[in-house]
Amino acid sequence: MNAIRERRLTRGQAYSICALLTALACNQLSFQGGRLLSFWRQHFDFMLPFERHIPLLPWTILIYIGAFLFWTLSLYFCTLQPREQSDRLFCADVLTKIVSFLFFVFLPTMIVRPTQFGPGFFDRCVRLMYAIDPGDNLFPSIHCSMSWLCWIWVRGRREVPPVWRVLSLVFAIAICISTLTMRQHVFVDIVGGVVLAELCWAVAANPRVCTVYTRAMDGLLDLLERKH
Repeated sequence: MNAIRERRLTRGQAYSICALLTALACNQLSFQGGRLLSFWRQHFDFMLPFERHIPLLPWTILIYIGAFLFWTLSLYFCTLQPREQSDRLFCADVLTKIVSFLFFVFLPTMIVRPTQFGPGFFDRCVRLMYAIDPGDNLFPSIHCSMSWLCWIWVRGRREVPPVWRVLSLVFAIAICISTLTMRQHVFVDIVGGVVLAELCWAVAANPRVCTVYTRAMDGLLDLLERKH
């Protein structure tokens, strides 16, 4: 019996798992739900004239897909910090997904992507990604808002190693650029994603707003503890 108890997750470990799974669920609900409710609506293309001259760089798929690893590491590291710090980031993330969902439903966007590819490995990877991921749900860019939130959270925090603060900014900028060179987003989407991240981060600083997330997470953790 003691051995079984020792294997149980601590509340901190359970919080990390629940927070990460909640972020993933909100991302999928926003993206897939927005697509489901807007597929019949007219979609708009916000590409600016100068963007038609930006070349498709297939190798940047490494940066684009690498964003998922960047997010996971950043969010996990955040869950190890005091709750008032981590809850603000996760609350801001939930807010960005709610706002993004509303845009996806009421202002659906699309992009015309390349149809000709070379024979290289990265070209085949891009072709596969295009087949899996339709060019919609673009404004604001979740890739950019999520990456920028990961940078915002470490921005100015002295307890975070300086190297990671610098790398977070570099990664966030590189990911934003990769959305253009991958023909997954347009410039307006990037601006929208970054601005949305900044606004939601500011809103999440309000204790009355962040407390809603904190109480919801505490309720989930209490429920899990009662079941086990």
